[in-house]
Amino acid sequence: MLRLLSVVLTLTAAAGACMKSCECADNNTSITCSNQNLLEFPQPLQGVKNLYVTNSWIRALPNEGLEELLILDLTNNHLGAWLTDTPTLPNMRSLTQLFLRGNGICTLVTGQFQELNNLTFLDLNQNNIKILPPKFLKGLTNLQVLTLSLNQIQNLPCTAFSGAPALRELHLNNNNIQMIEKGVFENCTSLEKLILSKNHLKTIEKGTFLGPLGLAHLDLRLSPDDTEHLYSLRDFRLRELHLSSNNIEMIEKGVFDNCTNLTKLLLFNNHLKSIEEGTFRGAPYLLHLDLGKNRLTAVPTGALKDTPNLNHLHLQQNAITFVPEDAFTGLAALKKLDLSKNPLIP
Repeated sequence: MLRLLSVVLTLTAAAGACMKSCECADNNTSITCSNQNLLEFPQPLQGVKNLYVTNSWIRALPNEGLEELLILDLTNNHLGAWLTDTPTLPNMRSLTQLFLRGNGICTLVTGQFQELNNLTFLDLNQNNIKILPPKFLKGLTNLQVLTLSLNQIQNLPCTAFSGAPALRELHLNNNNIQMIEKGVFENCTSLEKLILSKNHLKTIEKGTFLGPLGLAHLDLRLSPDDTEHLYSLRDFRLRELHLSSNNIEMIEKGVFDNCTNLTKLLLFNNHLKSIEEGTFRGAPYLLHLDLGKNRLTAVPTGALKDTPNLNHLHLQQNAITFVPEDAFTGLAALKKLDLSKNPLIP
């Protein structure tokens, strides 16, 4: 059975001409070869800065000719086996963005990317990566964004992200992460955004997030079957905290102590029946609070006394039957209040 009926084996470019079957722009410095079923890497590439070869059958990169590239998009190819056997990538000293999403990558090698000194963005989403080797980001001193979503990563070893001191965004959602070793983020001092949603974490130990003191956005929307313990919220200066779609039944007093930078807290779709007075005492500058789709039977008036700057309050889809006249006293800044889909008694 013929697997491919029309395969373009190699695209050859004459000087100043666009490669056949590709789209070129900016005086042929930007080339897009999508859905061309390529088996081999297009060459030569003199003068090409941005190259997009997606949805093809590329299985290896050439040893030379990539030095001038700034952006290389190889989304949905078949580079997994080649990467496993390649200790160091070819010379791509100018590269700033590399997309390797959907390449069937199972194994990464320590130091594999170390020659990509100018790389700022690395996309490894939608692969089959299970293990992050120690210091696999070695040499990526300018890396700012790393995406590892939709893989099969099980654990985060303590030296996994060493070697990338400029890392600002780290996406690890939709994996099988069960354990985060203490100190894994210790060297991620520039980290501002961490996405850990849809994993299988059971416990978050105190000190887990030590290191990224500037962490402002933390997404911990975990899998519905998991149990989360929020012991680490005092370790950093969060502005946004996403805890929606968990099984949270109770929030202990003190969890938000010293969260003075917190402005947005999402607790939508949990199992909260009540919230004690003093719960939000450590987050006086909270602006947006979402408590929708829980099991609250009353407005948490006592807890809301500590949120004088609140301007968005979501209480929809709860079990609230009565709202007293003084329920929102002190919330002078409140602009939006959602009490829809509650069994309110007139």
